[in-house]
Amino acid sequence: CVMNARPFNVILCRALFLGGLVVIWGNVLAADGVTLLSVENQARVEAAPALVAGQPARLHFLLPPQTSLADAVPHLFQLAGSLARPLPAEVVVQPDPSDSRLVVISLTPPSVTRVTQFVLQVGKLGSQTLVVFPAATRRDDIAPLAEVLETSRLRLMVCGASPELRAYLRGQKLDFEDFGTDAPDRLAADALLVGLLSDEDWRRLAVDPVAGTILTSGRLLAFVDDPALVPGVYAQPAPAGRSYLAKVTLPLPALLPSDPRARETLAALLRAALAPGQN
Repeated sequence: CVMNARPFNVILCRALFLGGLVVIWGNVLAADGVTLLSVENQARVEAAPALVAGQPARLHFLLPPQTSLADAVPHLFQLAGSLARPLPAEVVVQPDPSDSRLVVISLTPPSVTRVTQFVLQVGKLGSQTLVVFPAATRRDDIAPLAEVLETSRLRLMVCGASPELRAYLRGQKLDFEDFGTDAPDRLAADALLVGLLSDEDWRRLAVDPVAGTILTSGRLLAFVDDPALVPGVYAQPAPAGRSYLAKVTLPLPALLPSDPRARETLAALLRAALAPGQN
């Protein structure tokens, strides 16, 4: 979803295009005649839940009225263009003892080498799209984030109250300077600052106090709670990669432990911030 907006270029709003896949960040839960209520160990339910290959998943569905467990025999299909290939994967449906209208479908997504769409067919009642991410974090066609950081010759600085963000960065073997919960006084010319900021801190670090325009120096990837903006990424890269300022109003940090979509999105944003001249 691309729009021209000043002083920012809105490069993401409600959706992010990653690897040929449009990733929806909405809350559409219905899947034809069945309704997906939750995915265990995930904080929120997406229109197309994100799973990881090889990791067991349990999905809770609400069946339509006047249907039973016998009507909800599940089958898994892999999408390839306009074709859906049936898979021999074991998919089990069980009743939920708390309510006869609820069922739990258990499955383990098969191995994939890139982000892949699957369809879970629930008998003749309807279907649910699933997005499966590779189990491996390293991709042969993309340099690891630690290598991208080293090549950039920038320091990585982190601030804000987010243990999830710090855990993700450590998992990517990224060394960073930790400023705790408070943002620094200014942006350093040789560093990328990543963190949770108040809107006041964002304006102090990224906006010219006299002209009211976005600064053209420094690198900042800020997660800001701003109800006035549509959830998305508002980025202002400077020509020739001299700076990169991005205001992110998506709830990415809190989703990092459970949602591979959030991890992929943050990785893409870090690559853009570390090497904006090449993106």
